[in-house]
Amino acid sequence: MRTPRAVALAVIPLGLVAPIVAPAAAHAEDSTVTYTCQVPVVGSTQAAVTMSLTATPRNPKAGEAVTFTWKSEPVAQLAGPVAYDANSIQVTAVLTLSGAAESTVRMMGPRANPPVPAGSPLPLGEMTGTATLAGDGPITVTPGALVVDVQRQPRPITVPCEPASPAPFMTLSSAAAADESDDDSILPVAVGVGAGVVVLAGAAVWLLRRRRVAARP
Repeated sequence: MRTPRAVALAVIPLGLVAPIVAPAAAHAEDSTVTYTCQVPVVGSTQAAVTMSLTATPRNPKAGEAVTFTWKSEPVAQLAGPVAYDANSIQVTAVLTLSGAAESTVRMMGPRANPPVPAGSPLPLGEMTGTATLAGDGPITVTPGALVVDVQRQPRPITVPCEPASPAPFMTLSSAAAADESDDDSILPVAVGVGAGVVVLAGAAVWLLRRRRVAARP
């Protein structure tokens, strides 16, 4: 006599099989980076940028796109002598990738700041950027040049900044892309049976996948 599990497998239509996708993990690092900024009128200024850098996914495969998110706290050393309007500040920066992947990631944030009173710390907000990793192995991520652009009358204000001592901020581990046909670590799948849902894993998932492959023309 067949077990209830075998009966369930026998009546599951292949078209109802839907994989449960695991969410991509994120890798975040927090630290303070010292920048040397060229402030109009004032000149060279040391600015401590407290930032959080996140990479999603945390352990990418070679050829997979990684999204970087750079969030910074307002910077007291870049406080301006005049007030800045809302949505007038935009920050851009670069990240340098070294090791298994060699490239530069351009980071950009929106003009979405609140009004900034004169003498207040300068908000840098949040920037994002994306890179596709070509190699597999350790990849170091180093914050690079940062530029603050403030749109105001009669002329815009541009503050270019360079890291005083460039150093790796985080390290990612990129792995070679796996062949799905040889992947033994199969995630569970949810399948519809009548009015209900059955979650299968392990050998049951493997059997379903084998049946789908055999059914292909």
